[in-house]
Order: sequence, then structure tokens, then C-alpha cells
Amino acid sequence: MNHKHIVEIFLWDRPNWIMPEEYLMYRLEFFHKYTLPSLLNQTNQNFEIFMQLGQRHKAITDAYDWHPRVTLCYNYGAEHYTKIKNSYLIVSRIDSDDMFHKDAIQLIKTEAEMRIKAKSCYYRKNRLVLVFRKNICWDMVNGCIIPHEKATSPFHTHIYPNGLFKRWAIFRKSHFNPHGDPLTGDRGGYDMPEGNVCVTKHGQNVSHLKRGLPPLKLSDEQKEILIKIGKSDTNLLAYDNAQWDHDEMAKTLADFGVKFEGKGEI
Repeated sequence: MNHKHIVEIFLWDRPNWIMPEEYLMYRLEFFHKYTLPSLLNQTNQNFEIFMQLGQRHKAITDAYDWHPRVTLCYNYGAEHYTKIKNSYLIVSRIDSDDMFHKDAIQLIKTEAEMRIKAKSCYYRKNRLVLVFRKNICWDMVNGCIIPHEKATSPFHTHIYPNGLFKRWAIFRKSHFNPHGDPLTGDRGGYDMPEGNVCVTKHGQNVSHLKRGLPPLKLSDEQKEILIKIGKSDTNLLAYDNAQWDHDEMAKTLADFGVKFEGKGEI
């Protein structure tokens, strides 16, 4: 199959949030401890890793000790994207603090190749969107794993025929929306199997920092109730049937490339 597959990660300023230097360093360490191992743990390794970075911290990111599999992209990575000559381009997004299940890339490739062969990769604007919406969340703050579902999930895979990515100006305008989230807010696309992305809640998520709100921290009493009966009579529905046992969590996280030792974060 004549295609190029790229896993794309964005680590740059948002339109409404400027990334402090110390936070950048935190996310770089987080990426190398969790996200990158999940990619290197994939059963199918036929993909490239593009890290989209901003110019403001270029001196820091240029000097950072990157893994050789990671390609640094500034100015949207034009110098790398414009060299692609394949018939199709597959671009999968994951955040720099989340993880793919070991079979996620293979699932994406199988679905993408089937649709390319059937010439059915024309969902919107002549490209197909595959989306992981139903996933899991490793809540490092409270020490458990819970279900995570988002209708407007950022975990997209876009499939572009050659005619849509060979012209850089058209591709850039089409693919890169605010802070690199193509089709933000779009509920369309093809739903991929659940449980193949592990989102992390670690106390330094951008969503919390932008709002100036700390993440929810359960009390010992709340945890005891949830662990004992699996449900809470409070409004903590997200924690119903959560996974609390460390051995079970270790087995779950191992499939995401994590060596869990009863704690999280960096």
C-alpha cells in the first residue's frame, strides 16, 4: 500500500494560552516517559513521529535530547511534509501526555487501507476522518483508571489522497486548524474501537491550567465508598466502576507501554 503514516503530536502555545518554559519542560519529560514508550510499543512500527513545536521555545527544544524516532517540526513541518510523494497520507494525532494502546496503529492502518482500497476515503473535504472517542483515563491524581468518552475527541486520523497534500498551501490551510486540531468540534467521522487511547489526568493538564482550576481530588472517604461498592451516591458518576486495584491497573497500562509501579506522573 503506497502511503505514508505519521503520528503527530502538538506542543506549542494555544491561541488563548501561552506555555511557560517550566511547563514545556514538564511536558517534554512526560512525553518521553509515557507517550513515546506507547508509540515504541506499537505492534506495527511502520509510521513516523512528527512533534509540532513553536518558535518561541526553539532554543530549548532544539537542545533537548530527543529520541531518534522523533522528527522536530517548526512552521508546521513544511520541510518534511513537502517531501512526501506517496499516493496517500495518513496522519494520526495524539497529545503529548496521552498514550496509544499497543494495537492502535495496526487498527488505524487496517481501517485506512481497507477504505483506501475501496476508494472511500472521502468523508469531508475529500478526506476521511477516523476517531477514537471512547477511551480510558488514567487518573494519576486519584490513583485509578476510569472510562473516558468525548464526542469531540481530538484523537483523529485523517486520510488524504495525494491531490490534497501535494500542494503545501492547500494542505496547511486544510489540516492545521487552531493549535493543530483539525476539524475541531466535528462530531462526524468513523468511530474506531473503544479503549485504544489512554488519556491522563495528572494535575497539570492544559484544560485545568487555562481555567485556573485544580483537578478534582477525591477524599479518602469518597475513595473508600467507590472502592467498596463500585458506585457513589454523590455526583461522582465518572468514578462508578473505576479500576482501583494496582495489579489490574498494571495489566491495563502495560498494553499502553507503561511500567506501572503503583504511582504516576514524573
